[in-house]
Amino acid sequence: MPNTMSQKTAREGLSNPELFEGGVFVTRNGVAELFVQTAAERQLEEADPTDIG
Repeated sequence: MPNTMSQKTAREGLSNPELFEGGVFVTRNGVAELFVQTAAERQLEEADPTDIG
């Protein structure tokens, strides 16, 4: 699974959250503009009391 994708690919893939598992940098003209991850992954990050950073 790629860790970067274009805005167009990201838009087209919004109905498929599996594309964003592990986090994906969304690029515009080759420059990373956004970082997208699934809501489930984000909730796990927020619930992790050992995460200090």
